[in-house]
Amino acid sequence: DRAILTEAPDDSLDDDELARFPVSGVAEAARLCAELAARGIGATLQHDDLHDGNVFVDGETFVLFDWGDACVSHPLHTLVVMLRALAYRQGLAADGPAVLRLRDAYLEPWTSTFTRAELVETADLARRTGTLQRALAVAAIVAVDEKCLAR
Repeated sequence: DRAILTEAPDDSLDDDELARFPVSGVAEAARLCAELAARGIGATLQHDDLHDGNVFVDGETFVLFDWGDACVSHPLHTLVVMLRALAYRQGLAADGPAVLRLRDAYLEPWTSTFTRAELVETADLARRTGTLQRALAVAAIVAVDEKCLAR
């Protein structure tokens, strides 16, 4: 459904992403998800909207707010919003040094099990599948909203 992939308010795929992830490629989506799952990092509860507006600090206490997008999925899917929000709010290039440093810091807990190259490759794969996850979640929310509004 091209509309799901291109019309999500904050997470639509751009032309470059669409070219790499064919809209008609359900089999390709399944292959990418299976490849991500086979990488050895298991699914977990992840926030799915982690950015500076949803983290509060009180001394040494951190509170994560707004769990409305949370789901059980690959933990690297969190990078989709987190890195995009950092780049946007700070006016940085999506692949700039500061953004990549944050990505690498997030990947740090897995460095005893995987090489940096494996983690970076897995993070890229998670970005692609996580963007699809976000688009599908938004489409589901819009569908529910439309049903509620129709009543």
